[in-house]
Amino acid sequence: MTEDFFRMAGYIALICFIVWVLSKSLRLHHQVVEGLSMGSSDVAVPPTGGSSSSPAGIAGSAVGFADALKLASVKQQDSLLISKYRADYENVLITMDEFINTTMLNMVLSVDSAGAGSAANMTIFNNLNTLNTAKASLNTVMRFVDAS
Repeated sequence: MTEDFFRMAGYIALICFIVWVLSKSLRLHHQVVEGLSMGSSDVAVPPTGGSSSSPAGIAGSAVGFADALKLASVKQQDSLLISKYRADYENVLITMDEFINTTMLNMVLSVDSAGAGSAANMTIFNNLNTLNTAKASLNTVMRFVDAS
């Protein structure tokens, strides 16, 4: 009788232990899944304007805003793995720069020389300026990738 009692107590203890391990495992699994599913749009960034009714005024939320931006920046850097894929990112940026250059050349060659101030030519010139700004942005991104 006592042998059966200890055997049943052992089984109950084993079952309780297994249930406890499974609950811990599921809780950890839930936290991992939540962390993986949290996209960059889920990052909480406070609004840019502060509340003028707070004692510190607009600047009162500056520290919290800076912390939220830093958190968002770190999450983006972690997702990009810049140190691992630096060469790939540089190739993309170089190829994009070449693409913009050839697009700009095509635009220059499509300018109508007879209608110097025509609306079509002005549209082409505006597009050229936009693409030139895009090239400057690519250079800024390239410097960031090189520095990371």
